[in-house]
Amino acid sequence: MTEYMQYDEERMRVILEENGSDVKNLIPILQATQEAFGYLPSSGIGAVAEELRISEDVIFGVATFYTHFKFTKPGKHIVKTCMGTACFVKGADNLQEILKDRLKIEPGQTTEDGVITYERVACLGCCALAPTIVIDNEVYGKMTSNKLTALLDDIDKERKGEEKGGE
Repeated sequence: MTEYMQYDEERMRVILEENGSDVKNLIPILQATQEAFGYLPSSGIGAVAEELRISEDVIFGVATFYTHFKFTKPGKHIVKTCMGTACFVKGADNLQEILKDRLKIEPGQTTEDGVITYERVACLGCCALAPTIVIDNEVYGKMTSNKLTALLDDIDKERKGEEKGGE
């Protein structure tokens, strides 16, 4: 499970203090912000713009150049499908279809309940384990549709347990 903080002005202030107010530190500041919150919240971008004395447009221009940066809050679980050549040849497209059908979302989206964010990546560098899925930074190699379904079932069981515990 991926744990991120809720946006917090105090944590944002610490990130800015740790990185300094020189515009050359923009990317490290954005990286630290995303590491803390899981994405670049608009309030955080505003704080960075004010601290570095640059426009939010400049920040968005830099951040959108890099696919690593996200502008929407991620789900509690991050599921990634490798679509590199080795994975694709060994059936990653089938795994992707299972995920899309089961989660009812496209790559780059988060389920309506905010539990799962699904991402499609170009290559994970795990070609010997193809096809590969990553869930919350844990690599699952030689993935099959049955294994993937079982992993998703585990997340569903956890979700249902949390719902019961929250009543």
